[in-house]
Amino acid sequence: LKDFDLFKNYGHKNNMFTFEAKHKIAFEYDLSEELYSIRKVETFLFELNHTLKENTNFAAYKSIVICVLYIKHFHPLVYETFDIGRSPLETIKFTIDKDEYTIFDIDHRLNQKSLLVATFNDLIATDGSNKMSYLFLKLFDYDISHYGKPVIKEEIDINEEESGHIIIRDNNEHKDHIIWNLIASGKSSYSDYQIYAQHFMSDVLSLDINLQIEAYGKLITRMSSEDILQDNTTIYRVAVDSFIEIFKTFMVSETTDDDYLKWINFYFMKSDYKTYDLVIFQILDYFEFDSKRAYIQMLTHLTNLEVNNNFNQYNVYMRFLRKCVSALSGCGYMDTVEYYSINHQGHDETLRTEQQHIINDINKLIADIRKRVDVLSNNRVSFADIVSDFNIVIEFFEKMIQVISHSVPYQYSEPTTRVQHISSQSANRDEMVRLRDLMSHSDDFENELRQSLDKNAITKNNLVELLKEFDITRNGKNKETE
Repeated sequence: LKDFDLFKNYGHKNNMFTFEAKHKIAFEYDLSEELYSIRKVETFLFELNHTLKENTNFAAYKSIVICVLYIKHFHPLVYETFDIGRSPLETIKFTIDKDEYTIFDIDHRLNQKSLLVATFNDLIATDGSNKMSYLFLKLFDYDISHYGKPVIKEEIDINEEESGHIIIRDNNEHKDHIIWNLIASGKSSYSDYQIYAQHFMSDVLSLDINLQIEAYGKLITRMSSEDILQDNTTIYRVAVDSFIEIFKTFMVSETTDDDYLKWINFYFMKSDYKTYDLVIFQILDYFEFDSKRAYIQMLTHLTNLEVNNNFNQYNVYMRFLRKCVSALSGCGYMDTVEYYSINHQGHDETLRTEQQHIINDINKLIADIRKRVDVLSNNRVSFADIVSDFNIVIEFFEKMIQVISHSVPYQYSEPTTRVQHISSQSANRDEMVRLRDLMSHSDDFENELRQSLDKNAITKNNLVELLKEFDITRNGKNKETE
């Protein structure tokens, strides 16, 4: 039972207390007083026990597993906002005067006094949605103490990043990956992603680059015609333009730097873009930026594209730009915390209103990189490989200034033929809720399941999940009658 002390304020003295002390935030909670149906609690405990038994590597992160599954079973609408590739720090929002803000926005507004502490305290005390948003961030134990702090340094060493920042960033990202893995194991479409990734790496990327496009076409045909995937009623219909989905497969699968390098080269070879296009940024939004070789290779491909438009009105472009800057820190090139206009992980609309601030930060970034190139070039020992990487980075960000400054906005046109895709956010959720309600008092529950399955109202994966839950409920009834 001690594992559940985190649901009590006194049992969870965590990283958010730094944020609370800094801003004098007053927040207390005790979820042990919440009332839930026995059936829901049984289902929650069953999945928790099953998950920890099946994934022994989660043992050290039991509190994260408990929190994710708690949200899944008792706050499903919040759970549906979780997405592989997006940290809960970005997806969990606070609503103030009908506008939504991340915790980074709140921190910034409190620092700037544009949001009063008393106002925020009142919001998380009296507004149910904001209270739960803050609670969930506390439960996940994220550390945001270093975000938004300017780091003023001169002549920072090439591999230097403040050790405290490295530890905090690594811990936060590790929690993100645990959450993504839990989401992946809980949604059949993500299980299919993992299977697809295995086939894509073994049947396509393992071949000579001259054979990959033909092999990719054959893989699409196989995926469309054979029962390779676990649940054909929930997987997207693979098509030539479904690169976004393939990038997602890599995020939930075990991949090496070589895999990512081959994949990024294949993507640019297959797509054959000559100019920047919105879909490029939509796809690369799912790119893992912690592979240094793949990161530099991606920038190399992007610098070869022509600039015909700006993308300042599209949130995804700002996110992509931010990730490219953060990757310099993540890959060990330099500390990037001080470039606040770019790094600010709140309003993606920054480019629409503060283009010049963004350009100024990019110019400063380029100037700082050039200083590092000078330091590396004036040595008896050769650092030509690092200098080459930095020159590619400089060329890329110079290209991004051209993109931002271009006078012609990109005009998005809806494709006439769209890839059919069943959302991972459970299109059959209502039917699942209906069946779970029937579970405890229907004498004909199995037939109900059969009928729902025959009507494609639930998937085979849903069927197995519901039968497991029904077995728990049935066993509980039997024990009561014994």
